[in-house]
Amino acid sequence: MKRTLATGVMAALCIAVPATADTNHGGQIWGSIQVTAPITDDIFLTGEIQPRFSTPNAATAPITFIPPIVSWRKSETMILSAGYLYAFIDGARLPNDLHENRFLQQASYRIAAIGRVGVRAQTRFEQRQRSTGKDWNLRVAQ
Repeated sequence: MKRTLATGVMAALCIAVPATADTNHGGQIWGSIQVTAPITDDIFLTGEIQPRFSTPNAATAPITFIPPIVSWRKSETMILSAGYLYAFIDGARLPNDLHENRFLQQASYRIAAIGRVGVRAQTRFEQRQRSTGKDWNLRVAQ
């Protein structure tokens, strides 16, 4: 009985995943180019450029600039950061002149090391306020 139930749940999830993957945000591929400037051994500034390649119906800017983020290296495996971003968002489905004020906090952590190459993951919290005045939200990106 339990095996049949588990098989049925897994089948339902496999069928549901492609349906939930179809969104109105269009297809997007984001890149990231970062420049880091140390202030002290454990405190540094990071600036970032995110080139974005999108389908015509995507709700995003082709490039986003993230002004310097202040970061603190808490340990060899954990970096904590905070910053602010003023973003212009362009997209065929969006109102003209849509802007966002974003405050962000981020934790970056080492998840693996292969020789001298480290593999890191990050969790970012963003508080966003749109110029339309109708939207104030929290976004968590992994």
